[in-house]
Amino acid sequence: MAETYTSGIWVVKSGAEDAFVQEWTEFVRWASGFPGSGAFRLVRDLDNPGSYLSFAPWDSFEAQNS
Repeated sequence: MAETYTSGIWVVKSGAEDAFVQEWTEFVRWASGFPGSGAFRLVRDLDNPGSYLSFAPWDSFEAQNS
């Protein structure tokens, strides 16, 4: 079975990083309630503090679109 993920690349204005993380966390609280969702992750680029990558595994492609 193939693994399936969702991902996002985010570039945040300087000074808005904390607000972005707070809003992303709220989104994850909502999205993690969907059947088939895995653990959502947010990674910050230490060399470019306004750059983030998010990703999450899903049980199937169909679960992502439910």
